[in-house]
Amino acid sequence: MNRRIDYNPVADIPTPKEKRYKPRTVILTDKQKLKVAEFLAQEVETHPIQCYYLALLLAIGARPGELIKLSWKQVDLVNATMGNLSIGDGAGTKTGDKDIPISPTALRYFQKLHKHTGTFKWCFPGLDPTKHITTFRFFWDRVREYADIGNVQLRDFRRTFGTDGAKSSSDVHAISEIMQHSDISITARVYDQVDDDRKRKALKKIKGVALL
Repeated sequence: MNRRIDYNPVADIPTPKEKRYKPRTVILTDKQKLKVAEFLAQEVETHPIQCYYLALLLAIGARPGELIKLSWKQVDLVNATMGNLSIGDGAGTKTGDKDIPISPTALRYFQKLHKHTGTFKWCFPGLDPTKHITTFRFFWDRVREYADIGNVQLRDFRRTFGTDGAKSSSDVHAISEIMQHSDISITARVYDQVDDDRKRKALKKIKGVALL
């Protein structure tokens, strides 16, 4: 009974449907964005680092862990680009280390953040300025309570970025490159959420043959 077997006894058993991975479909609604923006406007003077972290999450579509470890040497304020954000074991799933353009909104946030932390190595330094901050959990809990968005997580900002980008642009390939996806299908399947409004707009553009 204590010996190992040389085969997988469940290899041919399919995973039950209820156990299969289902990507989250939660994104910030326009109403929720306004509430978050309202809270940040009240807090930006006293907690600028936390506020610009959340603002940049939505402005550049970065993964929360990537942004928290971002250093200023990766940000080019002159050319409005951002270097490779690959971190940890997941680095193999992202594209290379080429520069990524950032929007004018993101550039403005970085410029304002630079006034607070530009003398440090990290964009978001911790209490020990030689190290980056490790979590924004407590500040985020306050935001969620104020905006009444208990079901929204920080990672949903990235999904919101991808969905908003797909709504305003028909170039999904460009969105995929900006989000550093290794495959465009990831952008289309997981991050490009299609709501009823987009479906109606698509139907209006479809030119079929009228039978009557």
